[in-house]
Amino acid sequence: MLKLFDPVHFDAKEQAYIDAKLKPKGKGGWDDIQPETNAIKHHISKHTIIAQGGRCAYCETVLAKGDVAIEHIAPKKHYGTFTFEPYNLVSSCTCCNAPVNKGQKKTIVDPAKSAYDQNTFSIVHPYFDNPDDHIRYKDAERTIIDEKNCTAKGKATIKLFNWDQRWAFYKRLEIAGRRRYPIDVLQLAVEIATYK
Repeated sequence: MLKLFDPVHFDAKEQAYIDAKLKPKGKGGWDDIQPETNAIKHHISKHTIIAQGGRCAYCETVLAKGDVAIEHIAPKKHYGTFTFEPYNLVSSCTCCNAPVNKGQKKTIVDPAKSAYDQNTFSIVHPYFDNPDDHIRYKDAERTIIDEKNCTAKGKATIKLFNWDQRWAFYKRLEIAGRRRYPIDVLQLAVEIATYK
């Protein structure tokens, strides 16, 4: 899992549009089909891909066209007020965001507080937590999870994403083999950013 430092930043015009047109709709604001909304979502997608080095915020796989989504750490289905919260937005692969894995599962220990950063998250949050403090590995390549020495939050993250299953081990093995190869992140962002 990535440790992230640079959430998306909205300019004054984008923020005014979000506040006036999208936030009042809650989670429905995300489905708005106006060109301004699509431009904002494209901005989010491009920024998060670049800020994440072209990798999924959760499993660290290299993102690819058709296999990338803007992910809401606190799902908009349950926490619509955070739909456009910068610290709630990352790019993820479709596997991590799939309903069988994270999908729309709750990630905030209820009851949710109105200020995003005042909430307690049940999983490792890539902006607020250092994943290495919670998820431990038995090897330097970070392929074999040492679940016994993970924190409760780390174990909850592993369970949510099903990272204790065999397919996830093979995915981590593939990722470890590719870590040494450079990624042209700017070109990748241009090619795969969504909502063009």
